[in-house]
Amino acid sequence: METEKEESKKEENTSSEEKKELEVLPARQQGDTIISFLKKLTWRGFAVFFTYLLGYFNFSFAWVVTPVILTVARDQYKKEKRQRLAAAREAALTNEQAMIESRMQVDDLPSWVYFPDKDRAEWVNNIIKQLWPNINNYVRKMLFETVEPLVKNTLVGYKIKGFKFERENVHLGQVPPRITGVKVYNEKETNRNEIIMDLDIVFASDLEVVFSLKGIKAKVSEFSLRGMLRVVFKPLISDIPLIGGVQVYFLSDPEIDYSLGGVAGALDVPGLGKIVEKIVSEQVRNFIVLPNKFTMPLVNNIPKKDLICPNTAGVLRVKLLRAKDMMQKDVAVIGKGKSDPYAILAVGATTYKTPTKTNTLNPEWNLTYDFPIEVVHGQEFMMEFFDEDDRKDDEFLGRATVQTGAVAERGEIKGFWVDLEECDSGKAQVSLSWIPITSDQSTVRELAQTEDDENAKCILHIYIDSVAGLDNPKNPSYKPCPLVQVTCAKETRQTWPKSYTNNPVIEQGFVLLVCSPHSDDIHLRVLDTKQNNLCIGTMTVNVWKIIQEPGMEYPLQPWILKGDSPDAKLHMAVSVRGLKTNSLPTKSSTVPQSPLVEVSNSAKRNSIQVNSVASHDETVKAGSIRLVVHKAIDLEDKDIGGKSDPYVIISYENQSNRTQVCKNTLSPEWNHEEVINIKENGDNHINFKVMDKDKL
Repeated sequence: METEKEESKKEENTSSEEKKELEVLPARQQGDTIISFLKKLTWRGFAVFFTYLLGYFNFSFAWVVTPVILTVARDQYKKEKRQRLAAAREAALTNEQAMIESRMQVDDLPSWVYFPDKDRAEWVNNIIKQLWPNINNYVRKMLFETVEPLVKNTLVGYKIKGFKFERENVHLGQVPPRITGVKVYNEKETNRNEIIMDLDIVFASDLEVVFSLKGIKAKVSEFSLRGMLRVVFKPLISDIPLIGGVQVYFLSDPEIDYSLGGVAGALDVPGLGKIVEKIVSEQVRNFIVLPNKFTMPLVNNIPKKDLICPNTAGVLRVKLLRAKDMMQKDVAVIGKGKSDPYAILAVGATTYKTPTKTNTLNPEWNLTYDFPIEVVHGQEFMMEFFDEDDRKDDEFLGRATVQTGAVAERGEIKGFWVDLEECDSGKAQVSLSWIPITSDQSTVRELAQTEDDENAKCILHIYIDSVAGLDNPKNPSYKPCPLVQVTCAKETRQTWPKSYTNNPVIEQGFVLLVCSPHSDDIHLRVLDTKQNNLCIGTMTVNVWKIIQEPGMEYPLQPWILKGDSPDAKLHMAVSVRGLKTNSLPTKSSTVPQSPLVEVSNSAKRNSIQVNSVASHDETVKAGSIRLVVHKAIDLEDKDIGGKSDPYVIISYENQSNRTQVCKNTLSPEWNHEEVINIKENGDNHINFKVMDKDKL
């Protein structure tokens, strides 16, 4: 009895502490209240004046109803967004048992509830909670020293100057990130020299970051982030601390949402919101989305290059052929509406944008793109389609994802049709191939002799350690804000800028594609962001000379920079690896293979009907398929009496048929026979949907 009383007291104390933490959240400043009041006053005044004009000029009542509907819908969206953020914050400040017992949204529940391979991570959350004040200070320092000069340099492309953080108004808040599930891979799934851990992270922050742009103050608040963070401990060593270093990165872009407030938000400065959104996503991608990583060596005898520089396993070659039956987004005066579709293809932080195809719902591209892959099983190739619009934001047309590991297992997949998700209609056709890398010098030399200069033949691994001696003889006291820009053919990368130093420590790695090993050069330029990217040092390395070196690499060494600084040197390592384009893995048909397209987590959580897809990966040949739908077992009960009236819809392209309805059963037997006519190069899906017949 005494033990039960003590436990109940502990629970009461814990809940009271959590309530106190919720109450301690910072209140809004007086300036924000005045701005909010003025904003509402302006909008209400405009609405009254607009209504007066409508009556004065005898316009239709529909001109009043339409803005009201749009305003209500906008307010409802903001209300739901605030509720989701509040629920996520509650999840971050309470224990998981209380969270599950409460009536929270499905998306706010931890991932271990749905996925049996994920474990609870309360111990990790307790550690993060105690470390949060220290993490807060570290991130603030990084924002001022690293992110601010990088954003300044990015805004040069928009011809915007005067960006800076308001240091007294930059706070990450009191709500720490929360780990909702953790998965540690066993020794059969990883290299024996590393430990891999995946963390499902949710960050629903009460942060406030105030910045000024051309004298206009803006504020980022109500920030939320959701994604899967991978933590890799490598290499494993025999001395304490037993781990040589840590790598942290996202395999794909995390979901990010926030609100833009302050004077800029109140005035709704044209284009500013879109610029801020692009900058936020770019900085997150460039910092911690693969191939970019946050690394930390734990011992001195492990070279930082081994942790930082990308270690490419192969290249995913994607040929985007065409799409069909896309949604209509543009209104036509005569006939059916069309769209102006384009695609954004991405693997991690590597993205490409296709040209726009105007006035069509069935665009054709026939374009090839190469993606270096570091984590074969875990990364995914994503296609997102948009309708280009000059007058407003581009509209979403759908997305599709393909697992890179599944492509690597199969080697090559031609003419694969994939359904677009989160849209009413649309499919895309792609050809995918996996190209492993080789360090064999003779093979790379043979590849360099081929005449194909459109596709990549080699990849470059470049590690930039530091730059030294950027002194200006004409002004010895001057300290630049340097960054290093790397260019090979059409690809360009650049390091994070460093503030006010003649000897910047860079420690960044890059991977670039090479199409013409005989003629391509690596051009490196040191730019001073303090003087509008003035070039203060240059050097060039020929790719073919690297191939002639032992091991096809130059180890870490100093390189002389040409420029005004006589002693300037760049410390860099560079290596070349070839692409074995004629090598495709051969898999036995009895070996189980990973699915190409996987259902997203949200779909797994919210699906209530059976919707299966039988996929075939090879090019579709013309002919007929005879299939029999026999029976189903343990279906979901949909009727009040605990039964269902199930039937099956079988569809292929424009062909569709259904079975008979079996009433009042969860284990129906149909024994329905169907013959489906298959077209040459047609769709490689046969869709089955199990439905419940309902009279109402």
